[in-house]
Amino acid sequence: MFGMSPIQFQDNVPHNRENWPEGLAKLSIPDIGIMLNPNEVDVVLDIHALSDNENTNLDNDTLRGLAQRIDDAWHKFDHEAVFVKLGSRSPKDLPFFLLNRTMNREWPKITHPNDVLVVLLGESERTYDDLAAAKVTEYNPWIWLREWIDIPKHQEFRCFQFEGRLAGVSQYFYNEYFEQIQNINTAKILQKIYQFHENFFHPVCHCNTVVFDVIVPDDDEVILLEINPFDGLTDPCLFTWTQPVFNEDLTINKKQKLDFHEFPTMRVVREQIPKLNIDKYLQIKN
Repeated sequence: MFGMSPIQFQDNVPHNRENWPEGLAKLSIPDIGIMLNPNEVDVVLDIHALSDNENTNLDNDTLRGLAQRIDDAWHKFDHEAVFVKLGSRSPKDLPFFLLNRTMNREWPKITHPNDVLVVLLGESERTYDDLAAAKVTEYNPWIWLREWIDIPKHQEFRCFQFEGRLAGVSQYFYNEYFEQIQNINTAKILQKIYQFHENFFHPVCHCNTVVFDVIVPDDDEVILLEINPFDGLTDPCLFTWTQPVFNEDLTINKKQKLDFHEFPTMRVVREQIPKLNIDKYLQIKN
């Protein structure tokens, strides 16, 4: 999702991980949540607001208490590595090179409970915006530690459910070409996602119109990753939010009646994307 205001944040609270029904959570990756109290939110926001030239004081009772609760949850969860995110969204805009240097580990794969706090306090605008919105709306945000699994890029897809129907599916990493999802494999993947939606996702999802992300392993069951609002805050991948219908032209607009085919539309990148010739680019630029 892109940046959002406090009002948009409040409207999107049903999509937050901590508000999922139990049946929906069972379709996803095992995780454990930690609710932040208002004092902890204030301290984290204060640290985010500091400039690089100011000294960040991490030695205070609030942070020590939060670190202890994170440590307790880590050992209760008992997994070797986790992915760290807020209930609303992940801090994927963190400066990876800085975290790698600070933690001497492979971000975003977290293998030590101390690094969870490093991620929470990192320079992520997504984290800051969501915590600030949570404070304004008096919402208690959550941190989630999700079991780490390696996800090949070609196995991740974004799906669009409108009024209970699966309308479309797009490859998630839409700037890349994957041989594994071409030709007959495209139909097989769509069939697996359709069956997952009809038999498992739709019966338990509390949002009738929603965008959801899944993993489609080659030889295993579909796994739910996230749910997102069905609007312009969510990246439409290979679709667009700006046109009047969602049909064979692969366009979406939730404010108008959608024109569906009998089976949902799926879009993948069909051709290799040419690599940028840096030397040629510099010549053109100069």
